[in-house]
Amino acid sequence: MKTTRFLVLLAISLIILSLCPEKAYCFSSGYERYVHDLFEVYVEYFPIVPYDLANPTASEEFAMKFQITQNDYWDNVVIHYVPSCFGVHVFFWDECNSSSWPEWKKWYPTTTDQRGVIVSWDLSAEAGKLGISASIATGDIDHIATNFTKYPTEHEGKTYIHIGSLEVYYACNCLWGQVFAEGAGSLGIPNDVAINHAGHHIQIAIQVMLGWTGYFLTWPVATSTGACYFITGDDDPASTDCWISVQQGKTNFGIHYPYSPPGGGCPTLFAWNGTANVDYGVINIHNPTGEDIIREVPIQTQDVSINNYMAKFRLREGYPGLNFSESFIDQVKLYAVDNHGERHLCPLISATHSSLGNVLPQLLASDDYRVQTLLFETIDLTFLVPYQNIQSFTFVIEGYNPYKIWD
Repeated sequence: MKTTRFLVLLAISLIILSLCPEKAYCFSSGYERYVHDLFEVYVEYFPIVPYDLANPTASEEFAMKFQITQNDYWDNVVIHYVPSCFGVHVFFWDECNSSSWPEWKKWYPTTTDQRGVIVSWDLSAEAGKLGISASIATGDIDHIATNFTKYPTEHEGKTYIHIGSLEVYYACNCLWGQVFAEGAGSLGIPNDVAINHAGHHIQIAIQVMLGWTGYFLTWPVATSTGACYFITGDDDPASTDCWISVQQGKTNFGIHYPYSPPGGGCPTLFAWNGTANVDYGVINIHNPTGEDIIREVPIQTQDVSINNYMAKFRLREGYPGLNFSESFIDQVKLYAVDNHGERHLCPLISATHSSLGNVLPQLLASDDYRVQTLLFETIDLTFLVPYQNIQSFTFVIEGYNPYKIWD
């Protein structure tokens, strides 16, 4: 069923490409663009996946950013089609026929709260130094979906592996017009595996699906779709395209704010992967009324080190650039999500505040006993994870911050 769906989407893509071949073009060094009358898609990525011999258990980055513009249009001056959604689907192929090991590590934006921040990567390798960045921006979002299910699909004699997708659904209405979205994704490749693939060529296939909703006056009555497809190292003309190769190097990943926001911040979540804390960004629990806000943060398994059935996380109040920040945290929970999508509670067994010490009793229940955190104070959390076949985690926080994050 999934292979059939892929072939159908690919057929749609090829039809669109054949309609306007003079407008479809690509750049070398990982810059590609597709232009259609109804939409424009630009993707940018590193042509190198690095690995670091000094950190064999680390996860290196293949970074990609995308810009998507969708136009509205009319059908016979009766039905107004407005942008309703887009999806970025990623497929992978390795010339050594080992295409089962990569995972999408992060997608941005993963929540609407992350809009306005800047995601950036810098890469150093024998080929030189590269860098890209993306300022997160979208229209009003209804919900976001991710899918990290792996399945193979054949294309031009090669077996590509679906490794992840991001789907953004807009809170559109009949008055919407053109919509612009910019975001970023990161493919985390385990370093010990990347070392074994040193010098190999890999291909990343990026499929962008776009959707519109047609309105008659204020009633949604129809839908339409479009698509485009990029394959690194396999586009026309091939002489101007790039292979992505695996070689020794280093990446630096960061999330930045374009200005120092007024007022206070909120907690920043980190997951311990065994060698370093992985930054999952600021969790917006802003509420000036003092009522608790509940937020859920999806966590990828490769970002969580399980040692003796225990997983460690950290909450840090605020972020660099702030002069003040204060939050009140009522409860934290961690769920392990199995391959059937069912959630299993991982008991919180330790919570240590950098100033207050043991705060485990205050964080176990949803009640009026909260933990205060001030700027740069941390809470180190340990959860018991006695489960197998874990596909992902969900971190849940309940609390509030009485100060605004940004305008």
